[in-house]
Amino acid sequence: MNIVDLLEQLDEILDKGWSIGNRCLVHGDELKKVIDDIRLNMPVEIKQARTIVSERADIIDSANKKAEEIIKSAEEKARTITAQN
Repeated sequence: MNIVDLLEQLDEILDKGWSIGNRCLVHGDELKKVIDDIRLNMPVEIKQARTIVSERADIIDSANKKAEEIIKSAEEKARTITAQN
């Protein structure tokens, strides 16, 4: 089953639910099963995108740390040169 079909199942579950004001009472086990099926049928591209976003954050953190190290090194070098003159 694909994601679109599973989303339609979710929609049907909500339609079958009882409306109580602005809330809806639905069968929890049915809902959980469809959500689990959605997780299992998640397209590979979405999983890859999550990995890429995580790796991107790690790369940015690493680059920021390296930049701080370079700045500190340059400041120390500038102090040394200034002290010598």
